[in-house]
Amino acid sequence: MIASTPPNALTDLFPDHQRYADYVKVIDVPAVTGGAKVQVVADAQEQRAICFLE
Repeated sequence: MIASTPPNALTDLFPDHQRYADYVKVIDVPAVTGGAKVQVVADAQEQRAICFLE
């Protein structure tokens, strides 16, 4: 489980986009959770989504 604020991986993926780091946060979920993955279930018509670890 994530115990603290994970680092922003944005510039690891896009080194030239540091200027967006205050607005966009990219989390390497498997790295910070010991291998868990994120599952997102969304209903576009209702504009609702839920995200959980599996």
